[in-house]
Amino acid sequence: MRLAPLPLMALLLLSSACAAPGPLALRRSAMIAVPSGPLTPEGRPSPIPSFASASGRGAVDGEAIAATAREYVGKRSVSGGGKYPEDCTGLVRAVYGRHGMDLLEGSEAGDSGVQAIWRFAQRHGELHRDHPRAGDVVFFSETYDRNRDGRENDGLTHVGIVESVEQDGTVRVIHRVANGVVSYRMNLGSPRQRADGRGRVVNDWLRAGKSSRLAGELFAGFATVARR
Repeated sequence: MRLAPLPLMALLLLSSACAAPGPLALRRSAMIAVPSGPLTPEGRPSPIPSFASASGRGAVDGEAIAATAREYVGKRSVSGGGKYPEDCTGLVRAVYGRHGMDLLEGSEAGDSGVQAIWRFAQRHGELHRDHPRAGDVVFFSETYDRNRDGRENDGLTHVGIVESVEQDGTVRVIHRVANGVVSYRMNLGSPRQRADGRGRVVNDWLRAGKSSRLAGELFAGFATVARR
């Protein structure tokens, strides 16, 4: 299915705050697969944790996490007095930080912010590909060409928070993009479909340009670190 070109305004609104300019990707890797890791300072892929469960600690209510994330929608800044970066990881860290959880705890040298959150979830929660719940962290891969080599080998590049799951399976995701915090739609049952048969949008654009992608196409996994 060929994707229609995006209008200029959409390109401006949908460019990820975790993104950086670079050559467009040439090929996509398999959808919904454990992504390759970000590069270490030595230029080698860092190890990627597998999908696995760990005992939760510091657990908080997922609905409360979603409600806190919702407070940021429409805002441009999530800095919290300079404590968090103005990007996708800053939003997720700020939300969980308000509930007493430091998502960078245990991060390792060479980790990007997204990778560090993934590592935290693996150690202190549950990584999974389905059955999302409000408050879950959601990871995306290949949302931009992080290492600027023109290939889709950048692994985890973007993160958000599940706001809610609609009856048709469409997931509402709160995340920070270039122009601020927004709520996007993602449907993993129809990852390459922009809209359903009634014309209702089920996947928002997450990657812009000639290599534009819908949110469902770039999905990498969920993490439950807030348990009911």
